[in-house]
Amino acid sequence: NQFHNPLNIEAHYHNTGPELANQITRYGCVDFDLPDAFVVGTGTGGTIMGCGGYLKTLWPDMKIVAVEPAESPVMSGGQPGLHGIQGIGDGSKFLVDLDFVDEVKTVKTNCAKAIAKYLALRYGLFVGISAGANVKAAFEWLRDNNKKHAFTILCDRGERYLSCL
Repeated sequence: NQFHNPLNIEAHYHNTGPELANQITRYGCVDFDLPDAFVVGTGTGGTIMGCGGYLKTLWPDMKIVAVEPAESPVMSGGQPGLHGIQGIGDGSKFLVDLDFVDEVKTVKTNCAKAIAKYLALRYGLFVGISAGANVKAAFEWLRDNNKKHAFTILCDRGERYLSCL
C-alpha cells in the first residue's frame, strides 16, 4: 500500500535522500554551496517527502517543488483529469504534505513527452515521460526564480513508452 504507507517516506528519507546528497556533493556540484531547489513529480508522494525531508536537513533554504500534470492539477487546487504522464498525478495528494512543499509546477503531457524525446536524442538519456516532466519543471523553476541550481530525478526508463512517444 505504497500510496498510504508512511514507511514509503521513511525509505526515501534513509536511502534515496542520502544517495542524492552524495551525488550532489561528490559529482560535479562542488562549485556551489546550496542547491536552490529539489524539483520532482509526485506519484505516491514518498520521494518528495522522504528525499526532500532528508535534503532539507542539509540545505534548509532549498525549495521543494512538486510537479504534477497540467491536465490533472489536484495539488494546485484543480480537478483530477486524464493525462499521459504515467507515474505522477494520480488524482490525489496521497502522502504529500502541501505545507512542506514550497511550490507546485504543472507540466502539459505533450511538453513532458517532447522533453523525454529531447533527452534521448540529444543526451542519450532514454527516460520516461515523468522524467521529462521533472526536467521541464526544473528548468521553468530556474527561469522563473532567476536561480542556477536545481536538481531532479530521472525516475523511469524510456523503453516502456515507445508506443506513447
